[in-house]
Amino acid sequence: MQKQTLIKDQLPVRDNSLWWNILNVFIVAVIIVIGAYYMVGINDLTVKGFALQKLKNQSNSLNNKNKEEENKMMVLESYDNLSSRVAQMNLVAVEDVKYITFNNSLAAR
Repeated sequence: MQKQTLIKDQLPVRDNSLWWNILNVFIVAVIIVIGAYYMVGINDLTVKGFALQKLKNQSNSLNNKNKEEENKMMVLESYDNLSSRVAQMNLVAVEDVKYITFNNSLAAR
């Protein structure tokens, strides 16, 4: 009789270990899924970081080019440059300027 009791006692232990095995497989599967999700997220952040760095470099390059163009524009618009261009045009200087004056009583009406 003792052998039957031992066998009966061992059967529920085997059934219980089956549940533990299923739980362990489930936990491992969840860990693998979470790990894969984490790796995909990190990969996405890395790619976006490189793209952001590339865009920042491009923005800095464009800002520097814009400043250079503004400096060129300032040089071309400078007074010295304009005066030298005027001298090359052989323009005639104005000597006597006469202004039109209005009567104050007419301007007030």
